[in-house]
Amino acid sequence: MTSKTALKIGCIDGLVFFLVLACIRLATSTHIFADMAMIVMFLLPISIFVGWRGSVLTNRILSGNDRFKRTAIEGFIWGAGIALLISFVLSRFISFIQPSFITLLLPASVIIGIANSLISIALHTMNRRIIGVKEPINPEQPPSGSQNI
Repeated sequence: MTSKTALKIGCIDGLVFFLVLACIRLATSTHIFADMAMIVMFLLPISIFVGWRGSVLTNRILSGNDRFKRTAIEGFIWGAGIALLISFVLSRFISFIQPSFITLLLPASVIIGIANSLISIALHTMNRRIIGVKEPINPEQPPSGSQNI
């Protein structure tokens, strides 16, 4: 039951991420058809990844091991790491990229990491509301009203 729920909520996360960023990109676009290709080539795979991370997060929420701090740190690490990886691959295999581009990799990856951390926290909050968990679950703590004997 929990894996099906996690998969469904992960799909919702990926779909929300895709729709919001696609709408923002298309609303600010001057060449809509050229941006459609960018959306399909780049945003769709990233949205699938966001859906997978959303299902992992949902499994943690359902098991009681979710923390906002952990979600924010993981969001930063995934965002900055993937940004650095993509930048490194582009700089190694595309010959027309200037060496000055490499000096922009670290600040850009930090900015992308911070943005991804904020997105992770927003999706974490949305997932908790969908599941119906209002307060953090701590498996080591006894339920309220029970006494330790």
